[in-house]
Amino acid sequence: MPVEPKAPLPLWQQLVEAIRENIATGRWRLNEQIPSERELCALFGVSRNTVRQAIAEAVSAGLLTRVHGKGTFVSQPKVHPLPYHMTGFAETIRAQGLEPGTRLVDRGTRPAPPGAAEGLLGKHPASLTYARVLGLASGEPVALYDSWLPPDIGPEVLRELERRLQAGELVFINQIIGDLYQWPYLDAHQTYSVSTAGAEAVRLLGLSRHVPVFVVTTLFTSPGGRPVEYRRAVYRGDRYQFQIRRQVALGPPDTPLASTGWPAAGAGPGRR
Repeated sequence: MPVEPKAPLPLWQQLVEAIRENIATGRWRLNEQIPSERELCALFGVSRNTVRQAIAEAVSAGLLTRVHGKGTFVSQPKVHPLPYHMTGFAETIRAQGLEPGTRLVDRGTRPAPPGAAEGLLGKHPASLTYARVLGLASGEPVALYDSWLPPDIGPEVLRELERRLQAGELVFINQIIGDLYQWPYLDAHQTYSVSTAGAEAVRLLGLSRHVPVFVVTTLFTSPGGRPVEYRRAVYRGDRYQFQIRRQVALGPPDTPLASTGWPAAGAGPGRR
């Protein structure tokens, strides 16, 4: 994976993804020592500070391990003992015999709500790139998605979102981010709650006031741990249900789980 100085992602983040690709493709094998900092600088054409930042991030993400006095090595993959599968929006809607769809209703820049800017940038600026998308079931609004994006990737992501929606595609912002930056997945850090619909949700979803709704707040991060989207989703409680399948550990703590026979694609959070 090349490192492009003019790309929207910082050089260190691009280098983290290059490290991940070298491991995934087998160029760098398990427990093998990776090239030195000087060799990485020459290989990717970046500064030593960029290399050090990328290695620190890769270590934090569990890709690499530092051994004092010896160097940096490819890590043993971590075991995730409780995989789960959550149905995505399209899957949920089709299961009801309806046709899923999406419609862009607003975009631009907007003041970030509490938690959005801090989650994305670690600080609270005046505004962030913003998009509001309706999720449709055979043309009827059933979900409302408000998304805030970092300013360095936001404009490009919004342009691609508009292009795909105009082409009639069923698409979500996190999917576009993964496609644009060639990430095979995003991690989703989610909070679920039940609330009453606010004025905007009432209007856009066609609800009566005081109708309960599901509220799901999600911080999406790249495989290297970089926050890339903060999303607040509101789902109609009368038309939408979540289905989550997960493994439940029945033995003592740290007991390895037996194989369930689930396909590998069933593990991990849904993308939408």
